[in-house]
Amino acid sequence: MEAVARAAVPTPVSRTLVLMPAGLSAALFCTPALHALNQSVDLVCLAATKASAEIARCCAAGAEVLDTLDEEHLRSLIQNRPEVLWLDLDHSAEASEPTMHIADRLVGIGANVRRLSEELGSFELAGHPVERARGWLLSVASGQTPAESSSDDLMGGFPLAASADAQSKVARLMSDDRPMLLVHLGCHGVAAPGWRFWQTAGHPNAWPLDGFLQVAAALRQVFDEPRVVLTGTGIEGKLTQPFARQTPDSINLVDQTDVPLLLALAERAELVVGNLTGPIHLACATSAAVVAIARETGEEGSFADAGAALFPASAARRIASGPSLESVSPAKVLSECLIALKAAGRLPN
Repeated sequence: MEAVARAAVPTPVSRTLVLMPAGLSAALFCTPALHALNQSVDLVCLAATKASAEIARCCAAGAEVLDTLDEEHLRSLIQNRPEVLWLDLDHSAEASEPTMHIADRLVGIGANVRRLSEELGSFELAGHPVERARGWLLSVASGQTPAESSSDDLMGGFPLAASADAQSKVARLMSDDRPMLLVHLGCHGVAAPGWRFWQTAGHPNAWPLDGFLQVAAALRQVFDEPRVVLTGTGIEGKLTQPFARQTPDSINLVDQTDVPLLLALAERAELVVGNLTGPIHLACATSAAVVAIARETGEEGSFADAGAALFPASAARRIASGPSLESVSPAKVLSECLIALKAAGRLPN
């Protein structure tokens, strides 16, 4: 990574308090640097959401991870920590509000909060904002400038591992050797009451249900008796009904998964396909073939931009996109699935 330092990076402290981003995807993109910090400092992670706390636990083994705090506990945490690193990578006000609340509380009791988005402006770094964030965090861990940080550390992917308990749950669900196809029906929490995207009136961030049904039916012809596992949020429960009629042996885990279980499911799956959202990013921590379905947003810095949506880049990670999700055909998604499966070595002979 090319970079030109415009400000000195402080010597890393021995005790570091990290304020995690609330969003699942943003927390994931911080994990390479979080892992590096955990190797060199006494690390405590503050998480505003359950998902970001679970990401921290999967990534930073041995670090203290907290998602419930009272004022006295906050004061004791900052007493011997001269700074708090705020990893504010969430790109929407709604997503960042929980961590902003904790940051305000920390400042109110005298903490020195170093905000990632502000300090990134101290360097002219090449690449996507996510890449720049990794460089900045690794520089804090190592005491180097981002130009000196190892690109190998930056591009190593998400250092996550499913818990033994989650792996045991998946083993019980999939007690045979049948291939597993993981279909994530969620769309970044936008499937709120009132959005009936399983009907004709679809949500702009959710691929129409009929497309998922067609792709699942086609993949059942590719694999020998595959099991389709469905995940998503609670409001998407109605989506499972058409799947149950078409694939009676599908496994419905909608509104029943946490981060460790999603990670273990992706580790077991041949293919993970779904709308471009946190669980699809999470699947990129595994060796599964991954296909994301996304709109062409054209927004600079969006996770949907080429080269940043599915990290690290791999021929087994594909994006099926169009001006709108309705314009993405099932044939296109199926084609990307077959390309990803072949690249991952998961396509049956």
